[in-house]
Amino acid sequence: MFVYVLKICGLPRDGDALKLFETTLGTPPRDTNNPLQIGDEITVANPHRNGELFFEDELKALGQSFTALSRAGIQFEVLRKRYNGEYKLVADYTAFLKAGRKEWRDEKLRVDAASESLESFLCQEASSEDMEVLRPLFPADVNKLLRDTETGVMKGSEMLQTVFPSIKGADARRIFYQMQLLFERRSGKWKNRLGCAWVSIYFIMAVLIGFAIYDWLTETIDLHGLIAAPLAFVLGLVPFLSSILAYISATSLWEWNGIGAFVVFFWYYFPIVILIVMLLAAAFRGDAKRTWEGFMGKNKLEDGKGPDKDDD
Repeated sequence: MFVYVLKICGLPRDGDALKLFETTLGTPPRDTNNPLQIGDEITVANPHRNGELFFEDELKALGQSFTALSRAGIQFEVLRKRYNGEYKLVADYTAFLKAGRKEWRDEKLRVDAASESLESFLCQEASSEDMEVLRPLFPADVNKLLRDTETGVMKGSEMLQTVFPSIKGADARRIFYQMQLLFERRSGKWKNRLGCAWVSIYFIMAVLIGFAIYDWLTETIDLHGLIAAPLAFVLGLVPFLSSILAYISATSLWEWNGIGAFVVFFWYYFPIVILIVMLLAAAFRGDAKRTWEGFMGKNKLEDGKGPDKDDD
């Protein structure tokens, strides 16, 4: 469960607010010598690191306490502590009790969904939907941790324990390890799709380039069409050489602009150039092997046994 804080926005004119809190929540929010004031923030849920993932009863009890406080005339907002120490408004009991109860039910559903997704990762049964449920709770740069196969598990487990204070360290490491595996599988699918798309484009361009090479062979070298056609098809499949011949044909025979011909016949090599530049940059950093394995879909996560399962 998360850390929840009540921000006091209004107090009843009569009655002891401290006594109301003690009656509804079980314990007084502070020393009875210091009365509650508007603007005070009171922690009403601060879970211990006991490894628990589900808090249906606790959240239901909190909801009942919030209803009792609101009916007693106390106006307040329920805030949830985020990973960065900031607080997010999750339920507003300042205007209408019905609206506050509805917002708290929605918060309870979000927590239940997050708990189920965490359990799915812990049981190695998680899907992409589970990751999307948890992603809004994580920092924006969580993908950097998911890509980091060296220290990502340790850093990611620390992040999980910050987001979910009740998770133990061993469970957090196993959960984040499964998140990394899921992330790598999803990335691998996109790499395969992009690779297939590039190969398809390459063969389509080879056919188009073949026409330019055919014209160059028949017009410049005066080859017979029956010889030029299969030769143009073969040359069209040769990387770079085919584009160079097509460029020469387009600029000399078709009178194309040089820049336009270069873009038309060389554009599909740009992803390869970018890949080479990234590999060279990784080589300068001493990280070429891991970068190449990432491009090829190979990862240490798949070969490893995962984090240790020892408890804290």
